[in-house]
Formats: sequence, structure tokens, C-alpha cells
Amino acid sequence: MWSVLGHDSAVQYLSRCLEAGRLSHAYLLAGPAHVGKTTLALNLAQAVNCVQKERPCGLCPSCLRTGEGHHPDVVQVAVREDHAEIAIDDVRDLQRLASLTPFLGPWRVFIIQQAELMSLEAANCLLKTIEEPPEKVLILLLTSQPDLLPATVLSRCHVLKLYPMPIVKIEEALTARWGAAEGMARLLARLSRGCLGRAIAFSQESGLLEARSRQMQRIASLTSAALLERFDHARETAFLLGRDRSFARDAVELWASWWRDLLLMKEGETESIENLDLSDEMVKEAATISIRDILGVLRALQETREALESNANPRLALEVLMLSLPAGTRSLLAPSL
Repeated sequence: MWSVLGHDSAVQYLSRCLEAGRLSHAYLLAGPAHVGKTTLALNLAQAVNCVQKERPCGLCPSCLRTGEGHHPDVVQVAVREDHAEIAIDDVRDLQRLASLTPFLGPWRVFIIQQAELMSLEAANCLLKTIEEPPEKVLILLLTSQPDLLPATVLSRCHVLKLYPMPIVKIEEALTARWGAAEGMARLLARLSRGCLGRAIAFSQESGLLEARSRQMQRIASLTSAALLERFDHARETAFLLGRDRSFARDAVELWASWWRDLLLMKEGETESIENLDLSDEMVKEAATISIRDILGVLRALQETREALESNANPRLALEVLMLSLPAGTRSLLAPSL
């Protein structure tokens, strides 16, 4: 049984291909972080090696090993710790394993996490395997940024796009399947941005939700800061970016969620706000700022996001953002992690 939720069309398509024996040798699963790419990839890995008639059964030894991450023929490739990209040596290891006969059979499956982080050399090396794949080898590339992959790789993969789920569906799943209380399910569904995996992570790891609450509370509570203090925060944030590039996207999105909610509050669209637990703070803040100023900050955040993704100097990009904040508002500065 396929366990992935919210992606019925992709599941139905893959099921038909599996039943007809027409699976492609390479798929690109594209969608936002936590939307369900890894779950779908593991489900497909279970299905191709499942011994039951209804595949994947989820109960046979092969399915269980895959689900637990112990199947010798299902290999996940990701950026190594202290590395910024998937290197050519990682792909060469994949190629070596792909040339071997499966241990338990009948398929070897390779799941490449954050495929957009492959170096150009690694991507070109992988291209050779995709163009001339060994028999019974399935390569699954997972990415939230398919445009960053070389066109030559994209053109040789069958692309499956996974889209965010409706918030109400996530709320229903959290209460029915994960036993979340109604109020908590509502908050987590809003925070998920349509990505069930994000909501589940928040529900199962209380530290994540607590850390996010502290971060958002700090954003909401910081009073107007002097320019020098804002620059100090920009420097601190740039330091964190230097240690973890993924922090950039997460930090900017966190700030943007606050300002988007302020805009919705100003427009009276309170049913659509994401940070439900900060409603009181938003009511106070919304009374002190104009829609024009909010839109200006959101534009500045988009420009900052684009600058950081283009490898601009992080400190300079963040200082420009600090200069864009309207006077008299709370600081957008990055919360401590």
C-alpha cells in the first residue's frame, strides 16, 4: 500500500507503469521541501522489490527493510557532512554499486537527495549512467529547485511534480492519522505551507516547534532598533549563513511569513494567516504600520532571497535589507538558533 498522501496522480501513474512493466530508469521528483518526495521515492523503491501481488505491501521483509532504511539494494545519496555539494566521487560510488548484481533483488534503487546540489562534474558523470543505465537500476532524483539542474540531466529524466496539499487536508490527516488535537492540528497545518512532512516533523519533534516559537516571538517582540544594532544583527546572521547555506532560505522565509501575516491582518483575512499563535502580537503590530510599508518589506525580502541564492555577499545583502525596514517597526532581524 502506498503511504504517501496528497499525490494521488503521481501514485496512480507510477502504479500503472509498474503493472505494465514500463517504468522509466530515471525519475525526477520535484516539489517543495517536505512535500513528500522522499516518501514517494521510498514507496516506489518498496514497490519494485516487493514480493506480493499488491505492491508495495508494506509488510514483506523487503518493504520493511526499505522503510527502515536497511535494504542493501536501496541507496540514498546526499551531501556529505561538512560538504557544500554532492561530489563526483559520490556519483562514482553510485556507478560502482549500480554495476553490481542486486543483493536481494530484483532492483537496485538510488535516491539522490537535493539533486540540485550536485557539482557540474557529478551531474555530468551521472548523465552517463542515465543515458546507458544498467538493467534493473532505478535512479530517483529529488529536488526543490529543478531549474538548477543541467538541462541535459533534466531532459533524460521523467519529471513528476509534487504540489503542496490543501491546508484543510493536512489538518484532517493530522487529526485522523497522527492523533493531533484539533487546535494543534490547525496550527501545524497552517505552518506546513501545504507540505505534510513539515507538519509531521513539527508534531513529532517538539523541539522544532519550540525553537520556531522562540524565533517568531523574538521577531514579533523586538522593538525598533538603531541602524548600528540592525547591522550587528546582519553580521550575526551572515556568520550563521557561512556555517550553513540552507539557513538563508529558512531565515528569509521565516521573516517573510511574519510580514505576509501582517498584510493579511491588515486586509482582514485573518482566516489565512500562518502564525496563529502570534495573532495578538500581529494585531498590535498591524495597527502601527501601513500596507505600503509591508509591501515594501516583502519586496526587499524577495530581493534578499534572490541575492543570497546568487551567492551575493551575505552580510552586504542583509545590511541592505536592514536599510529597507521602515522606521518605527519591529526588527526583522534573524533570531538566534
